[in-house]
Amino acid sequence: MSWGSPNPVVCALRFFYGATPGLATILERISGAREPRKLPPVLSVGAVVRFPEGVSSLKAYVAMITA
Repeated sequence: MSWGSPNPVVCALRFFYGATPGLATILERISGAREPRKLPPVLSVGAVVRFPEGVSSLKAYVAMITA
């Protein structure tokens, strides 16, 4: 089951408990599924070595290799 599958059910429950008199306090306890965090892509060693070659100006090149 994907992370977003329970969300339609959660929305239906929130509507039901929000529209039913006397059950509005249950709304605070119903939480939806959150999208999982993903790690950023990692550059390979070759890509890191080739990266400074794409810089066009000397000023930007020096700033990049010293940072």
